[in-house]
Amino acid sequence: MAILWGLAFEIKIAKAGISEFRGKFFRADVEDHMQKIFSDSGNVAVFTRDMSWAGAVTIGLLKVKAEANELSIFMQEETEKSRELVIAGANIYYYGSSLDSAINTRFTLINTDSQSIELAVGRTRGNFHRITRHSEVDDPALLIAKDMLTVFRKTLERASNEKSNV
Repeated sequence: MAILWGLAFEIKIAKAGISEFRGKFFRADVEDHMQKIFSDSGNVAVFTRDMSWAGAVTIGLLKVKAEANELSIFMQEETEKSRELVIAGANIYYYGSSLDSAINTRFTLINTDSQSIELAVGRTRGNFHRITRHSEVDDPALLIAKDMLTVFRKTLERASNEKSNV
């Protein structure tokens, strides 16, 4: 009976757009999942603290996106990884001291330039990580993330232009 309940739970999770990763090596599984998202999508916008989750293969995939002008990243401050991606052509926005601390949410908007836009939100608790995908056009989480993308991009571009004019 427990096996059937577990199978039903897994099916429900799959239908809801939820991927769960557990155990000692869950970070590698999460990175593999993100690599699949990056390789199967068009424009992406990544909201991250510091890119610490991205290994060499992921950075390679992101460089390909950057070269195709399909990558925007929003992060607190510059890192070695972000410098590599800027050289490849990524649009990276640093919010730095404009906020008191790093934003709490970590998420990726997928296919930002299309009607098939999706939101992937990651959340870690101990040795457990869940990525929830939202793709319904009227999903409040997706709408909020799209609004955040617009506000962050315009605000940080304006601040950058003001610095350039000084």
